Amino acid sequence: MGWSAAIFLAGVLAAPAVIAVAAEPSAKDYLTEIQTAAVGPAASAAPTAACDNGEDRDTTGACPVVDDSTAQRGFTLFSGAMAKPRAPAVRPAPARSGTAAAVRDVRPAASTPSIRCGLLCDLQISFKAGSVQLTPDSEAKLARFAEALRDPSLARKRFEIAGHTDASGSSEMNRRLSQARAESVRSFLVAHGVEASRLRARGYGAEGLAFPNQPYDPRNRRVEARVLD
Repeated sequence: MGWSAAIFLAGVLAAPAVIAVAAEPSAKDYLTEIQTAAVGPAASAAPTAACDNGEDRDTTGACPVVDDSTAQRGFTLFSGAMAKPRAPAVRPAPARSGTAAAVRDVRPAASTPSIRCGLLCDLQISFKAGSVQLTPDSEAKLARFAEALRDPSLARKRFEIAGHTDASGSSEMNRRLSQARAESVRSFLVAHGVEASRLRARGYGAEGLAFPNQPYDPRNRRVEARVLD
């Protein structure tokens, strides 16, 4: 092997490996996520089973709203399907032994909601150990989030900043810590130009675990942003 080839090979072997790093969410990413998020306190939970009447779900996973009070059924603006006639509940016939059998409604039970709100389910905010002080990395993320909230298209939208913990420690301690951290995030956003009247901070402690089967999992510690209206 010639000297030039040997030098080239040595240089290739000595070169540091390039590790792919996921890009941080931009203000535009947050804006898109907010504009497509469901509205309401249960925005992070969307049922995944079929709707009662077999209608198709919309892009947020919600079923059309059926209004039985009028002859013509009404739907939300984002519904993409017409309603099918509601089938009556199937009830077993009473027993003939003289004692009436219990009547059981066999309609399918409501499905268990699943978390489905993308970037808003966890803003990936971290705090300095044992405090409510944001880390520099978290401040950079929240600055981009604040930029998205200042977009004119969101001027009338209000948000809840929700703090969550895992199940470690007492419920009262978890509630206080989650409330203080939610307020810390809210204060940062207000300091970066978001109107205070548009933001509500609330600490849920260990309620609403992201991983209910793993209550002590650190991933349960998070800060969510929910579109209120």
